Amino acid sequence: MMTSAMPIFRVMSLLIVASALAFAGPSPIPSQPPAIAALLKPVVYKRMIDEREVMTSADLEDVPSVSGKTEKTAGLRDYRFYASMWVNASPAATRKVLTDYQAYAQVIPYIDQVHYSEVTKVLQIVGGIWKFKLVSSVQFEERSDRWIRYRIIAGHFKGLEGDILFEPAEEKGTAVLFRGDLRGSQWPPAFVLERGAEIVFGFTAQRMRTLIESKKKEEQPKRPGGSKNDDEIPQPRSRF
Repeated sequence: MMTSAMPIFRVMSLLIVASALAFAGPSPIPSQPPAIAALLKPVVYKRMIDEREVMTSADLEDVPSVSGKTEKTAGLRDYRFYASMWVNASPAATRKVLTDYQAYAQVIPYIDQVHYSEVTKVLQIVGGIWKFKLVSSVQFEERSDRWIRYRIIAGHFKGLEGDILFEPAEEKGTAVLFRGDLRGSQWPPAFVLERGAEIVFGFTAQRMRTLIESKKKEEQPKRPGGSKNDDEIPQPRSRF
């Protein structure tokens, strides 16, 4: 009897363990995206909002060891970057343009080819700056209408993760933050990852913002009885 009963006890034990794991589950995903102001230095956020500057940063740094010294022999480095901007359009309109990934190759000279699958949410992208080319596959996870999480799953910079955040700010406008980071030991030259990335991110943000705001202007309804010359009449400035 004891021998035949042992499998039952084992099955019951496994069921108990499985139930406990299912109850615990993975760590819950935050329902709200992080606030952009909390992710940027105050002076950076202020310049983005008040001066409409496109703010970019890209840094490749040695990983500190436990003793506080850098592990130069191991070659481990942290790569972090961000690009932020304020757009004179709603979050929905801003997101619509920025997630039209197929259009990037037509608008941005640093991007040669793109292919996005609505089914798999994977973007295949080919591009680069100077003589350095990037070929990567990016997996997107839409966590909310204001938050897109992404991860490079193949190609260059595999494992790099980051966020695209959309946040209402200043007179019906939208603050946008694109950021990412990766720890690794094999890297292109630092000037490409830092200065090159800042050039690409800055130009891309400027071009996409112009596209978003031009679409908003095109979609604005004409006043009854208005004419094409109405646009030539000076209008009061909405912000200073």
